[in-house]
Amino acid sequence: MKKNVVIWLSISCFIISLLLVGFSIEIQRIYAQDTIYIRADGRIEPETAPISTLDNVTYTLTDNIMESIVIERSNIILDGTGYTVQGAGGLRGIDLNSIQNITIKNICIQGFYYGISINLCSQITITESNITMNAYDGVNIVQSALNNISQNSISNNGNDGLKLLNFSNNNAIAKNIITLNNDDGIQLTDSPQNTISENTISQNKDVGIYTFNSSNTSVIGNTVTNNRDGLVMTSSLSSKVNNNTVNSNTLRGVSLSSSSDSIFEDNVIDGNYDGVYAYQSSKNVFSENEIKGNSEYGIWLDFSPNSTLSLNHITENNDVGIYVRFSSNSIVSDNTINNCNYGISLSGSSNNSIIGNLLANNSNGIDLAFSSTNNQIYHNNFVNNTQQASSTSAVAWENGLEGNYWSDYSGSDADLDGIGDSPYVIDVGNDDDFPLMGMFNSFETPLGYRVNVISNSTIDYFNYSRLPSNVLITMHFSTMTPSQTAGLCRIAIPHFVMTEPYNITINGTQPNYVNYTIYDNETYRWIYFNYNHSTLVVLIQGIETTPPEISIVSPINMTYTASDIPLVFTVKETASWMGYSLDGQANVTVLGNTTLLGLVDGIHNIVVYANDTFGNMASSNVVYFSVDTKPPTVIVISPLNQTYSTDSIMLTFTLDELTSWVGYSLDGQTNITILGNTTLFDLTDGNHNVIVFATDEAGNTGSSTLIYFSVDTTPPNITNVSQYPPADNVQPYDRVSINATVVDNLSEVSTVILNYTTNNGTWFSEEMHHLEGNVWKATIPGFSYCTTVNYTITAIDEVGNSIAHEEAYITQYHVVPEFSSHVYLLLFVNAVLILVALHRMKRTMRKNS
Repeated sequence: MKKNVVIWLSISCFIISLLLVGFSIEIQRIYAQDTIYIRADGRIEPETAPISTLDNVTYTLTDNIMESIVIERSNIILDGTGYTVQGAGGLRGIDLNSIQNITIKNICIQGFYYGISINLCSQITITESNITMNAYDGVNIVQSALNNISQNSISNNGNDGLKLLNFSNNNAIAKNIITLNNDDGIQLTDSPQNTISENTISQNKDVGIYTFNSSNTSVIGNTVTNNRDGLVMTSSLSSKVNNNTVNSNTLRGVSLSSSSDSIFEDNVIDGNYDGVYAYQSSKNVFSENEIKGNSEYGIWLDFSPNSTLSLNHITENNDVGIYVRFSSNSIVSDNTINNCNYGISLSGSSNNSIIGNLLANNSNGIDLAFSSTNNQIYHNNFVNNTQQASSTSAVAWENGLEGNYWSDYSGSDADLDGIGDSPYVIDVGNDDDFPLMGMFNSFETPLGYRVNVISNSTIDYFNYSRLPSNVLITMHFSTMTPSQTAGLCRIAIPHFVMTEPYNITINGTQPNYVNYTIYDNETYRWIYFNYNHSTLVVLIQGIETTPPEISIVSPINMTYTASDIPLVFTVKETASWMGYSLDGQANVTVLGNTTLLGLVDGIHNIVVYANDTFGNMASSNVVYFSVDTKPPTVIVISPLNQTYSTDSIMLTFTLDELTSWVGYSLDGQTNITILGNTTLFDLTDGNHNVIVFATDEAGNTGSSTLIYFSVDTTPPNITNVSQYPPADNVQPYDRVSINATVVDNLSEVSTVILNYTTNNGTWFSEEMHHLEGNVWKATIPGFSYCTTVNYTITAIDEVGNSIAHEEAYITQYHVVPEFSSHVYLLLFVNAVLILVALHRMKRTMRKNS
């Protein structure tokens, strides 16, 4: 009894242990599922994840998620609907790799190493999301193009807010709030041709926007404030930085290093330590910026030659407005620089041109120190600087004709030409020999030429206009000071703007004094006049001999894909006649823009002519263009219209002209771009079609014919192998018929072969004959008794796929002896009976004896 109890308890414990082991294994499987996948086929794994979709296109979070999300499917939308993807130090919050056309929106991502990781992707949009408190980068983009990161909050990340790496090009970063990140707000490394616009970037520990080896970057309309540095560009060329506000950064508003050929326009750079610093960065243009209230320098060029600084308003910088250090061959022109310690300072800088600047109310207007030689300084207005200028180097303070205006010059102008009769002395060895008697002004005309005016009046208005019979310059003068009674004007008018005879009137009367011929250098005519001062209207009339300026807008030097091309041109004045000549043919009169109709394929040229109302005739430049209306001819060589036995097929084709793009579509799917001949990999068994497209350099797109082909990598199927007579009853010299069913669903069965051997000797082959349906037959000849026959069947389809019956098994039969088994049995029984009878006879004989 006890023994039975023990046995049953042991069995029960064993069963319970098995159940517990199974339960614990199931719990462990669920716990290990720490990543959510949106698979390429649209499935969500695990199915219990709080993400729903009705169409495998829009995926919606239905709750907060404590795991990473890996997206493997292209062309979808992930809508967070305000929920949070929260990590516990995992590597990537949302992971995208080698996919395209994804939108991620309205989601909070925090607590990962990377908030969002984008690798080898394109057309990814991240918008209206909060990406915060990740251990490294908020958004990390690697080798990905054409992405859009907009209207997000990216904050409090452990490294950079947003980082682009390894040739991530043509991305748009717009309207984000990027703040309080532990390194840079935005960093671009080895990633050219990106646009950063309208972002608010503040309070990042290092740099607001940092570009390294990332050229052709556009930085437009951003507010960059309270970072260590505002914008830093290193080894980044040919960028455009426009309309940004860069203020209150701890060190520099804009800092360049080895970054050249960039344009900085219309920026407000204020309240930084330095406004702009450029080191070993040449050929940059700084124009029309407002640079004010910086603690040290407004603009500092350091070992940065061939720069252009023009039309900037630089004010109230504590040290120097423009500091040029060891930087030569630069142009500093038309800037307004006031209320700085030094307006302009040069140190070790030669061959610079400082022209047309207003330097007012600085402690020192301009200072040239430490071998700053061969600089040319003229047409500047030095007004009420504590020290107008200082120099320890020899400087040309004029251009050989005119110098600068000095508000404290007290010399006279007895010869009435607007130039002081005595030099303005700066210091020993530095004199301005042609000091101006009035402030220098320069005005642009519609013809593209400038009119230079030197006057002791305030010029409130300037206009150049064309009348039916002449041209007219109109200026409005007013007094500079209430006590001013006498006014003067020295004006330089380009001959292209106006020629003699000239006539000047002031409020409808002649000036007190006028000299129409004080100087002429075949480019300009200088005129001097003076007047009694009050509020005045000055009119200068003359004749225009300049022919009209004609520019052809269309066509341009390119190839067109249409035979009708618009002829669009501009004439920068009223024309009395206009016409064009196409391909050197006779002029065709037009009233304005027109269309060139029915152009043949080939190269063409066109010239536009015009007469102005003064009888001056001009022509445009010759514009060469071509017409190509024929698409490329594409001929597919491979594949052919046949069945292939491999899943990798060469796609080869020919083109009859140069192309800008080539691609193909397989089975009607999205076009795939290729550089030339390629291979179609991993083709499934079945029917396929392919078409090749090509776009020529003119934009015409042609295509091949649609090529149909099929793939069959599956061998025939052999079933129902049978023989007659059956294997257990093959008599000597019986012929054995072998039948088999052979089926190939994709290609026709080509050949079926019966292979056989006797007694494991030489193999023989016999081609089987096709009966009706899928049945094939062959016959094995008869053999003598006790012969062992092994046979197999091999089937080959039309494309060469083969299968042998022996891959399943080898069939065997044995030829029986000449006597059948029942004969042997009868003989055996008879032998036994005979033996028994003999034995009994023997015993009987013994008894009888």
